[in-house]
Amino acid sequence: MYRCISKIPKKYEGTSKKLLIIIGGSFMSPVHERCPYKVCYEALNDRVVVGGGDKKYGGSAMKKIYDILNLCFLFAGVYYEFNLWKILPEKIPVHFTLGGVPNRWANKGVEIILIFCMPWAMAVFMYSIAKLARRYPTLLSVPRKQEFLALPSQQQEPLWLLIDEMMAGMAFAIIILFIGIIRFIEKAATGPVSGLSWEFMLSFGFFIVLAIAYVVKLNVKYKEILRNASQ
Repeated sequence: MYRCISKIPKKYEGTSKKLLIIIGGSFMSPVHERCPYKVCYEALNDRVVVGGGDKKYGGSAMKKIYDILNLCFLFAGVYYEFNLWKILPEKIPVHFTLGGVPNRWANKGVEIILIFCMPWAMAVFMYSIAKLARRYPTLLSVPRKQEFLALPSQQQEPLWLLIDEMMAGMAFAIIILFIGIIRFIEKAATGPVSGLSWEFMLSFGFFIVLAIAYVVKLNVKYKEILRNASQ
């Protein structure tokens, strides 16, 4: 008999590896390949199959790429900020006009440290939104919400995966944006500037384009799920 659960039952904890069959590296059970849970098992002659999601339901490749990029850029940012701190003057511009002219200065201290920490804080915030959306789906503000929430979890899953990917992508865009801001602060603090830097403009443009692209993708995916469910 086959059952799906959210974790391996206690009676199978500590099972010999010879009795624990893991299907490849994709965590896919051939018996129940669309299981919405992270772990599935099949109790048959004390044989355990760990599964729970194929490529379609196990997280997108793009999400994994964003995860790696986010970690790389966050730690690269720490290295850059650590070295930048050594060369920054005591007075630093912390606010600018739309034309890129500094209009507020501050001592090198808490404010610039908070700016340095913003990429990490925003990354945590974006990933948390994805987690909270899954945990509290009733908070979604979408048309035909009750119809969507009534669907089996397998049919909902593509939307949740796209939301996961979107939040990881937006976290990446925000990290790049704040690195562009910090780079502009460095230029303004160490010399005259004329207008906004190309790094800031490029990172801001990337953020806007990515946000619009994912809003469109989410809208298309949501309508597709409801359309398929009604057929």
